[in-house]
This record gives sequence, structure tokens and C-alpha cells, in this order.
Amino acid sequence: MSNIKKRSKKIDLTIKSYILRRKKQQPDIACRTLSIEASAKFNIKISKSSVNSLLKAELLSSPKGRRVQLIFQPCGVSSNVGFSFLYGASLLLGLPKILSEIIVENHPAIKLKRASLEAICEAWILAKAMYNVPLERIENYSKNEIWFILGRKSNKAHLKYFIDTLKLLQVINNQLVTRLLEGFQDVHFLKFTLADGSQFFLDGQLKSVWKDKNIPLNFCVTIDKIEGYVKFSFSGSDPLLIFSARPETMLSEETNNFIFGLDGSSPSKRIRKIEVFSPNGEVVNEASFVMPQRRRFIIGVWPWQYKAIAELEKIPAQGSVTCEVRNSNIHYLEDVALYLQHAENNEVVLRVIVLKATKNGPARIALLTNLEAREWDTEKVVREYLKNHFDFETEHKLFLETVKTPLYFEDFLSCEKISKVVKRLGEAKETDDFFSTLVDILNIYAQRLFFPPECCRWSLLKMKELFYKKKGHVKRDMAEDVLYKLFIDNVLDEKKVMEYATEKFNELNIQDPFSKKLWLVTQ
Repeated sequence: MSNIKKRSKKIDLTIKSYILRRKKQQPDIACRTLSIEASAKFNIKISKSSVNSLLKAELLSSPKGRRVQLIFQPCGVSSNVGFSFLYGASLLLGLPKILSEIIVENHPAIKLKRASLEAICEAWILAKAMYNVPLERIENYSKNEIWFILGRKSNKAHLKYFIDTLKLLQVINNQLVTRLLEGFQDVHFLKFTLADGSQFFLDGQLKSVWKDKNIPLNFCVTIDKIEGYVKFSFSGSDPLLIFSARPETMLSEETNNFIFGLDGSSPSKRIRKIEVFSPNGEVVNEASFVMPQRRRFIIGVWPWQYKAIAELEKIPAQGSVTCEVRNSNIHYLEDVALYLQHAENNEVVLRVIVLKATKNGPARIALLTNLEAREWDTEKVVREYLKNHFDFETEHKLFLETVKTPLYFEDFLSCEKISKVVKRLGEAKETDDFFSTLVDILNIYAQRLFFPPECCRWSLLKMKELFYKKKGHVKRDMAEDVLYKLFIDNVLDEKKVMEYATEKFNELNIQDPFSKKLWLVTQ
């Protein structure tokens, strides 16, 4: 007989954290197995439906009737770990997913599951990047360097079947060009106009709130990312996450407009129009009527910007979160802040969460948010912020350097320049040329996403020798993420570039096909 007591209990934070950690460790684990494990561990009755509801709410549930592919979980030193930059670019671009969809559309009788087909596309593109092997040899390629980075395998029979199928498809080139170019349009910033005529601006990467359009080109993104912000944050329920407020001295008028505009509590500060601008100053999209509603946000505030932080940091931390990547804890404490709009004598009640290095140490940064505590407990808010901005002091330093030395337009690696490489796909006559062009696309996209502007002029060969062909340590059995630890030479310029690229990689919140966050660190 089971020793589990027949009693019901709401899934508290400890149980919830355990279930989510187990699901991220083993994405293919069944809800029934999780409910049995958790019930035994915490000596309570936890139903399968409760586990399923929790996983759905956290977007971790698997589609019915489909088993997730077995994850390959290598740990140890491997060559070419630096190619994870190309893998990250591939995930953000969605290249394997788009390619597999086109193949299925043109070959409905293909017998491979979509996940298997995506894994094969990933494997071949990465093999072409790492070894430049001919297509005919891919079916015999099983070197662990590829699987260490991808984290999932495809058997030889599947690879050969993929090759035979691909040779029959002569139309995917142009279709892939069309699909990739759909989202290749640069967005520089968003302009928000409020009911009283006041304004604030957000840069494309959501680094900060700005008072005008004098924003460095470095913070551009592609239009599909902006559409994602609007869909999930302005029209959906996800919080809009802003790295930090500026200027450096105090919370400014534009930050005031941002807080009241998103909260929607003041009629005069409700958002009336959102305009999306390209780098040349043209409006590429516009919402002339914005539904009045309360929109949720998290914004970072530095201790010198908000005097309430100085008082709160004297209080011992109430809890902490652990980051396995850095092998360190972030301590936190929470209080309530009344944010005032003096002109109309309105106020917004915000939560202020102070992050500290130690329980009794000074404040490192604070998070202002209007998220409801009943849905978003303190730990969840902190984890959501750290998922994108864990090393926030280093990121702030890079932010200040960028503002002081902004990118000139002629040095900007624009979508127009990348599109010229994408269009070469339509000219590829051989499959090997086709995949070589895919590698070129990922290289130039990685240069834009991760590397400083001077690297954008470098060839693929130079990028391989300096950065991609780096040995490193891969760890895939972590609770919440995958770690690529790069071993780099102690050459000052090279080390500086790699640290820059690593920081940019981590702040983009890149997730593998199993929803595990990818982290890069350097040694």
C-alpha cells in the first residue's frame, strides 16, 4: 500500500518549482509520471490534471499524441563549440523549421515527423558549417561535435531518406527566399503617443525608454520581433520587459509616461497611437487606435535612480533564486511603491523588487512592475527578468558604451545587406551550393546579432578561425538551461570580442527545441 496521505493541497511554490524543474530536465516525461513522483516526494495527492494545467500555464506541455524526440545529453569537452553562435542564429531565424515546412508542403508523402525533419535540417546545416562535407557524406556523419551543440540526434536511415527527398525538390530555393525575406525589414524604434499628446519611445531591442528618436542604430531589430512584442505584450498577457530606465540620474518624464501609459489608470496617459519606424525614419507600421487596457510590464531601475531603493536595501533579503550557469544566487526582497503623477494627482501602485548579491548586501538593481502577485510571485518575476538580463551590470556597461559611440548607418549590417545573401539561394544550382549559402546567411545573421560592428566586415573563414572553431565544455543535464562554456585564448582583442558576443547571445533568450535556455560563458 502507498504511504501517501489521501489529502488535497494546493500546489505551492516548492512543489511547482520541483515539477517545472523535472519537466525541463526531461521534456518527454509524462504528466502521470510527474504526478506520481511529486505525490511521493511531498507526501500529498497531486493529480495528473493539476500537473497538466501547471505545464500548460507555463507553456511546457507537449502536443497530444506526439512523443518528443529523445534528448542527447552530452557533458564534457568538445571541439567546435563556438559554432553554437550559428546554432543560436538558426534558432532565432527559425531556419530549420521554415525549411522543414517547405519540404513537407512540397512532398506531402514524406514519412518523417516534423521534429525529426527539423533535426536533420539542423544537423546538415551545422555539418556544412563545421566540416564543409559533401552532401553524399552526410549519412555517414556521426561526429559528436554536431550532437553536442544540437542536443538531439537523427539516425542514418533518416539522413539518407532526407537526402533522397531533397534531391527531388527543385522548388524549395525560391520558396525559402520568399519566406525568409518576409521578416527581413529593419525596425529602429517605436513611438508611443498618449491621450494628452505626450510621447515616449522604445528602441527596437527594448533596452530602455527614450525621450526622443535619437536612438543608436545598434538597437534595431527585424519587424517580426516587433510583431511578437505587440502580439504577446500589447495585445496579449505577457509582460513587456524593459532592460533599464534612463537617464542615469533619476526617473524621467518619459519613464513616467511609459509607466502610466502601460498601466492605463490615467485617462490622459492612455496610449492612443503606436508607430513603428525604420532606420531611415519611415513609418513601416502603425496602430492608430489602441484598445484602452491595463498592460503589464517589468522595468529595471538602478539604485541611484529611485530613492526608495536605498531604504529597502537596508532590509535583509526575503528569498533567492539560483543560477546554475554562474553557480551563484540572486537574493531579493519586495515592497510596494506608490508612483505618482503630480499633474493629475494620480498614482499607480507598483511592486518594487530589489535584487542583491547577498542577503544583507547593497542593492544591485530593482524591478518595477504592475504584475499581480497572485499570478506572478516574486521569484517568477525575478526569473523572468534574469532569463534575458542575468549579467545586468555588464549589459549596462555595454549599453553605455553603445550610447556614447553609436553605429553609423554605413557600418550598420542592415536587413537589406543580409537580403542580398538570402537572394543567392535562388541562384543555387546544386544542393551543396544551397547549403553553403544557408551557412553564409547564418554567419552574417550571427554577426549582426552577437558580434560588435567591426566583425561585420569579416569573412566566414576568419569568423571560423577566431570564434566558431573554439573548444568548450558542453553541459546539457542542467535543470533549466544548456551551458556552452567556451575556452578562449588570452588575446586581448579576441577575448573582448568573445565576451561581447557572449553577452549578446545570453540576453536574447535563445531556447532550443525543448524550451531549454541556451547560455554561453567564456573561460
